[in-house]
Amino acid sequence: MRSVDRALGVLFTYLEEHYTPNEYLVNLYSDHGCALYDPFTTLKEIDFVGEYATGAAWMIRGAGVPEGIITDELTSSVDIYPTLGKLCGFPVADGLDGNLPAVFGGRERDAAYSVSQFPGQTFKLAVRTRDHVLRVEARGCTAQDGTADFADAEAQIYLRGHELNPAHIVDSAELRTFFYPRARDFVREISNNGELFVR
Repeated sequence: MRSVDRALGVLFTYLEEHYTPNEYLVNLYSDHGCALYDPFTTLKEIDFVGEYATGAAWMIRGAGVPEGIITDELTSSVDIYPTLGKLCGFPVADGLDGNLPAVFGGRERDAAYSVSQFPGQTFKLAVRTRDHVLRVEARGCTAQDGTADFADAEAQIYLRGHELNPAHIVDSAELRTFFYPRARDFVREISNNGELFVR
């Protein structure tokens, strides 16, 4: 962190000495990390879609960016494109997955998605809100074409901060009504209904 701070200090000093505030935009997005180093895990296996493995820092400075704002708004890496479009003044097509965050005049996401989709491993999905998370895992392995059979998938809703802890499973018609359609839409093109094609 000290190295990143020092490098950013050099960059910002150069920008401030050579450009006016409305002439630059710096966008910094961190890697999401790795669940391998999750200090809080009680699992024997790595949780690739766990909260610890999927959080990322996103920092922006420059033209059009409100100063001194720190927000814990749900965002995704796909939100970078519409945000840069807004701040840099280029058009962004409708229908993209990205969302302009509320801090930049858009709307807050109601959910953020994390997925692990590797052939030979089970397909895993996490759909997170501020308070809850739906965790979905297919029983069988993901096929070579990236599809998976969701017929007998395990799906549970947990309180945030207590993922995969059976003592913190929550269930209600309201939560299912919120989460299930979002999960179905997300996996619509991934689901193969158990149909595997062999050449």
